[in-house]
Amino acid sequence: MKVVVQDASILIDFAEGELLEAWFSLGIETLTTSLAWREVKRRSHKSRLKRFSRLDKLEVVCYKLCVTSNTITIRLRRPKAEVEAKARPNVNAWVNQLIEQALGPRKADWNEHFDRLSSGRRFRCTGKVERRER
Repeated sequence: MKVVVQDASILIDFAEGELLEAWFSLGIETLTTSLAWREVKRRSHKSRLKRFSRLDKLEVVCYKLCVTSNTITIRLRRPKAEVEAKARPNVNAWVNQLIEQALGPRKADWNEHFDRLSSGRRFRCTGKVERRER
């Protein structure tokens, strides 16, 4: 699993709450943006974070590398609180459901699934795959 921290307050809260050791012991690949890294101003927080960066447990990457082609920015016309209230409990799930309703079901592309870069491995689906209903 890979986590990209794009908000400096997360890094600051982890450093302030002495949660960094516990977080990085989970073995989750953790990246942060150069923008978030620069927003950490307090010397004590930065030194705690640098320790994990030197151990290759926290990688600081250019902001543009973290923004992928799968990212869509939506500028709301309605108040955020109104959207969140309608979408409870999860705005992402609600938006995805609206997209599915508008576009219809998507045909499964197994090559796309297996070619995801996050796994670090590439597989090709070479035979015909039949999906059975349970």
